[in-house]
Amino acid sequence: MNHLMTQLCTYCNSIADTKDHVPPKLIFPKPRPNLITVPACSSCNQQASKDDEYFRLITALEEKSSEHPDFPKVYKQIIRSLSRPEAPGFRSVFQKSLNSYDIFSQGGIYVKTSQGYEVEKTRVNRVIERVTRGLFFDTFGRRLSIETSVTATPGRDFSDPGAMAFVRDMLNKGSPWRCLGDSTFCWRYTTCAEEGDTSAWLYLVFGSVSFLGITIGNNPDISNK
Repeated sequence: MNHLMTQLCTYCNSIADTKDHVPPKLIFPKPRPNLITVPACSSCNQQASKDDEYFRLITALEEKSSEHPDFPKVYKQIIRSLSRPEAPGFRSVFQKSLNSYDIFSQGGIYVKTSQGYEVEKTRVNRVIERVTRGLFFDTFGRRLSIETSVTATPGRDFSDPGAMAFVRDMLNKGSPWRCLGDSTFCWRYTTCAEEGDTSAWLYLVFGSVSFLGITIGNNPDISNK
């Protein structure tokens, strides 16, 4: 029997019958680098495609992402994706998220009206949870239990200085940065020696958009790395 068919999906308890790219391959322009794949079932793989497309969109639209060397090619891919006749739902979701807001100086003087968008955090968090489970599998050669809690936080929500100091301290004791592409997607991680399924993962997309993934478990089999 094919070895892949004997493995469980990285994201659920179904049998894996395909492979999933982590991080999502859509964020890399062609020609793509050698990407990481993990065992997945067809259902989880297919359900993730729309979230991956949305994740590429909102990370590429961050202001500083335009400074990344991959941005021109990724932006062209996004325009083509939004222009597809079969993608009216995706266009509609994005258009509904757009809104106008006024920008004021520190002295309260009106500067201009600009346009922004509201991020669907649930969709973004699903991508970060999947990436965290996938990279955990790739790093340690085993899947996280489905019962293991995985939380995701966008960098713009890092509002607690004390919590961030704690996370930075954890990560400074962890792995060096690892990157795919032209630093298109970078990450580093640390694990807890006492509880091997407990870990912190810091992600950087397009050199500027950050996310934090936290896993919480109680498996003591893995020592701190």
